[in-house]
Parts: sequence; structure tokens; C-alpha cells
Amino acid sequence: MVTFAAAVAVLGFTLTNSLAGGRFLVAGDGVIYTLSEGPTWSGVALTGTGCAEPMLVLTPNDLGEGGGARAPLIRCLMDAPDAAVRGSDAAGQVQVQPLRSRPKLWHLTADVWIPVIIGLLSWGLSGGLWAFRPRELATQLFALGGLAFMSSLLIIGSFTAHHPGSDPAIFSALLHANLIANQTFYFALMALFLSYPVRLIPPVGAWGVVALSVPCALAQVSLISPAVTGLLAVANMLVIIALIVWQFFATRAKPRERAALTWLGLSVAVGCALWAGTLAIGMLQGGSGDPGVFGLVLFFPFYVGLTLGVARFCLVELQDWTFRILFFLAAAVLFLAVDAALVMVAGLGQGVALTVTLLVVAFGYLPVRDLVWRRLRDGKTLSEAAMFEAVLAIAFAATPGERAQRWRDLLQGLFRPLRIEPAPAEVAEATISGEGLHLSLPAAAEAPALILSYARDGRGLFSPSQLRLARQLVQLVRTASQSRDAWERGAATVRRQMAQDLHDDVGARLLSGLNQADAVTRPILHDALRDIRAISSAMLGQTAPLDGVMADIRFESVRRLEAAGVVTDWPLWPHGGPAVLADYRLQKALTSGLREIVSNIIKHAGARHVAVDMRLEGDALTCAVADDGVGLSDLAVSGETAGQGLKGLQRRAGEVGGSVRFDSQGGGTRVVLTLPLRPNAEILAP
Repeated sequence: MVTFAAAVAVLGFTLTNSLAGGRFLVAGDGVIYTLSEGPTWSGVALTGTGCAEPMLVLTPNDLGEGGGARAPLIRCLMDAPDAAVRGSDAAGQVQVQPLRSRPKLWHLTADVWIPVIIGLLSWGLSGGLWAFRPRELATQLFALGGLAFMSSLLIIGSFTAHHPGSDPAIFSALLHANLIANQTFYFALMALFLSYPVRLIPPVGAWGVVALSVPCALAQVSLISPAVTGLLAVANMLVIIALIVWQFFATRAKPRERAALTWLGLSVAVGCALWAGTLAIGMLQGGSGDPGVFGLVLFFPFYVGLTLGVARFCLVELQDWTFRILFFLAAAVLFLAVDAALVMVAGLGQGVALTVTLLVVAFGYLPVRDLVWRRLRDGKTLSEAAMFEAVLAIAFAATPGERAQRWRDLLQGLFRPLRIEPAPAEVAEATISGEGLHLSLPAAAEAPALILSYARDGRGLFSPSQLRLARQLVQLVRTASQSRDAWERGAATVRRQMAQDLHDDVGARLLSGLNQADAVTRPILHDALRDIRAISSAMLGQTAPLDGVMADIRFESVRRLEAAGVVTDWPLWPHGGPAVLADYRLQKALTSGLREIVSNIIKHAGARHVAVDMRLEGDALTCAVADDGVGLSDLAVSGETAGQGLKGLQRRAGEVGGSVRFDSQGGGTRVVLTLPLRPNAEILAP
């Protein structure tokens, strides 16, 4: 309502003091005719004016700024309600037309409407944003600047339509009010950039900066001149640009604030570039280059950019737009610079200069722009070949843990987030949250749903292009995983057939031989049958109770050690402990590892006594084997000997995520074999 009332008041004042629609007599070239598109008459006279002179003849200078000595007569003429123009037209007919002293709205020109419309739109943007977020300091300062900007433009609109007979005191007051509104606008912007996106000074200091606009405006009023006004405008813009640079360094580690600042910086760059380009084009065409009130149209994008920055609009999409806007501005600046150089320095004609400029931009700038854009794009994305290679490496990794780790490594390399954490809930589709701070991904590649935070090492936001890339990667990984699962199902079918043949054919033959074997051969056949059962179970993907596996390896190892004359202390698995189901890889790592340890004791240790301690520690199985033999050399412990036994033991344990530790100090050797139970084993309740 306040805005509407202000607009109505300004338009009413403008109509009251406007030349638009009025008819004035002008003497020129010996012919008396009427101004404002009036017809050319002869024998012209005025009637019903009530002025001191019944006939008023004006010159074009009388209608210029100030009106000179004719101002009182012009004011009298404008205030005469019955004033009319009487004369003879080209056909000799006497014509009488009223002298309109109150024009209509449709008589106002674009010089009036452009400032009024731009001012109202600017206040609508800033005032509307303040209405939605009234408690924020940034929106308060922005609204104050918008109000001052609208006031200045409304005053400019009334200036352009006044007539020389208007009261000079009124327009002097309006001129002073315009200067105050201008300074309030500039100082409100300074306070805004001192408080947003990062608060550089406290709120009291920001309002103190706004208060400085009053003495600055009063000083400008006392020294009013076009030179002083232009110099102050340039100084104010330089201060605003300096504050933007200050904010640039202050937002270095704050990606959301940096994105909002990018809106503000782009708005300043676009506004300055459009204004400078308009001046350059006008000068190249031989004029002064001043666009007048039409330059306010070029100023409006600057205000729109400020609004988007304060509103934090589309921050996640901004980094995709930034380079496009900057490339466009660079092309425009290059075009104007080359054209101006060819016209002013080389002395070429405008047509030739325009042709050469177009060729330079087309064959010089555009290829360079495309090269830079490809470099920037390729530095942030994967090629199709690299993407497929990475996805296949993830999908066909050996273990679920390795697949999950490779998936994390790929995400880390692509997006460079500071944190990758499991999502607290299921994620159906990749989404961006927190104004671009977080990227949520659904479960993929044996990894749970993840949340990636703070892209580009904390210096950027996740963009829509990165969101599309993430969705594409998730879909590719899922498709590759489905292909791997299909391949594994086919391989499992073949393995089941092979396991069945191995059990039915080879097992049957060994069992037949067992009934006919002697005492020496029978244990060997027993071990072979046991291995065949284990291999068949592995090929079928079956799990086995860990206590049964340990009982078998204990029986085998104790028999071998006792045959070598070594006393063995190996307690049975505690009764009532947790039941553990182990897959083939864990079974094989355990049995092969203990067999290798026992073989080394028999062959190299010269031990007389061996103690074995096996226990569950969290999610791992620990097997400690100690002997009283000669011990291991430092070279053997470090793996620098030529033998492969200890190296193979470490390699086999490492394949399942386990470890082997050797201790040979003080005589004898102690070997600790640690094997993880998960994800290769399942612990059940006792």
C-alpha cells in the first residue's frame, strides 16, 4: 500500500508539472507553430489565458531547463483553465483548440515510465524478500537500499517531465532528496556487504555505516555539481567492489556463503559490463554514450542479482552457470574492445571494423573458450571409458569389503568430500540437501547408503551436474552388480555339478580303497576324504561349524606332533561357547595356517613341547601356538629368507583380512594367527 501510494503521488505530481500533452507557441524560422506535435498554423493567438500578455510567443530556449525570464508566463499559462489556441490552418480555416495544462497518463513518455517501473520492481524484490524474512539483518539492509533506490528513481521520473514554469523550490527540494536517496542506497549496500554472506562487523556497526549516508549526502548537497556527483558514484562503487573482494577471502572455507557471494559478484560484473558496453557503443556511433534513463534498464539485472544472492536462490546450480555467464561477458568485452581499437586506433570504418571484430571473436575467442570449458569439465568428470572401467573394477572385486572400499574411493576421487558417512536411514535415490552441502546416495556395491559432505575439500557445493553423475554411477554399479550375480549363479551351478561328481566318483573310489588299505595308507586316505568333503562344501558354498573344523585340525595336528615326539597341550573348544558358522575361505585359512605352523615345528624347531591356545576375541578368532624349540632368526621373522612357508602363511591370512605375528625372543617361538569372523562367518547365540 505504501508503494502504491508513493507511485500515485509521484505520477500525480509529474502530471501536474509536465509539458506532455500541452500546446505551446514557438517562434522558429519565421513561422509560428505549436509544440507537442501540434499542427502548423498561421495567425495564431491565445485566448482565455488571464495572463499579462494576451499573446505569448516562446522560443525553443524558453522551453529549456529553467525557462529563463519566461518562467512566470509559462506558469500562468499552465494554470489557466480556459486557455485556448486560435489560428488558421493550412486550408485557411479558423481552428480553436484548448491549451491542455493537465496531461493524461498516456501522454507521459518512456523517460517517465522507465524509472517508475524499475523503481517499483526493485522495491518489490527487496521488500518482498524482507517480508518473508523480516528478522535477518541482510534482508533489512537490502530492503532499506531498495526503498532508497525506488525513491531516487521516482524522483528522476518526475524530473524528466517537468516544465520550465514549475516552482523551482519544489524541484530544488526534490534534487536534494534524490542525492540523499542515492547515498542511502550506496551506504546500505556497503553495510550489506559488511554483513553478508559473512558478518564482518557487528549489526550495530552495519547500521552505523548506513547512518554515515546522511552527512555524506548533506556534504554533496552543499557541493552539488555533476563532477562531484559522478566522482562520488565512482568512489561508492569502488568501495562496494572492495567489500566484495573482502568477502571473497572471508568465505574461502564456507561453500554456501561463497555461492551466495558469487550471485552478488556476478550481478556487479553483469551490471558494470552492460553499462560500460552501452557507453562504448554510443561513443563508437559518434555520440556521448550516455544512455540516459534507458540505462536504468541495464541496472535492473544488477538488482536482480543482489536479490538472488540475499535470497540464496539456486545455490547448488550456480557453479554450473558461473562460467557460462563469465564466458558471455568476456565475449562482449572482447567484441567492444576490438571494435573500439579498430575504429579509434586503426582508423577503420565502422562496417570494416565490425566485420574484422566478428572474425576475431568467431575464430579466436570461441575456440579458446571451448578449450577452456573442456578442460574445466574434464577435470571434474570421468570419460565414459574411465567410468565403465571404474564401475567394473568395483562390481568384480573379490570380496564385499573390497567392493565397498572401491566404491568409497571412487566417490572420494570424483567429489572430494571432506566426510563420507553412513546415512542414518535408507536412501531411495541420490539427492542434494543442506543447500548443496550434502549428497545422499543409496546403497550400492555392498556399501550402505552414504552421505557425502562438503565437496571439493570443503570449498564447494554439490551441483546438479554432480547429482546427475552420482545417479548415473549408482545405476551403472547396480547393473554391473546384477551382471556379476548372474555370472556367479551360473558358476555356482557348474561348481555344484563338479562337487557332486567329485563326491560321488572320487569319494567312492577312495572309500573303496580305504577298506583295503593297510595301517600306513589308511590315515592318508582319511585325510584325502576329509579334504574332498571340505572342497565339495566350498564349491557348494556351504558353511561348517567352527568347532567341528577346529576339532578336525586339532586331531590331525596332535597326531602329527605326537608322531614326531612332541608333547602337545591343546585344550578342547569350551563347551557352551558361541556357535560359529564359517565359510570355506575361513576354514581353509585356519587349517592351512595351522598345518604350516605344525610343519615348521616338526621340520625346523626341534621342539619338545607345544602349547596351543584358541579363543574368540570380539569378531576375530585368535590362535596362539608356542613351542620351546630353537626359535626363528631375525631374517626369518622379517620375511627376508628364501623359504616360502612363512610368506605363504602371511599371504593366506591376509587374503581373508587376517594377520600373523611372530615372537621368537627368549628361546622358542610363538606364532599368533588372527582371522576375522565377519563378513566370512556368522556368530550365533549359544
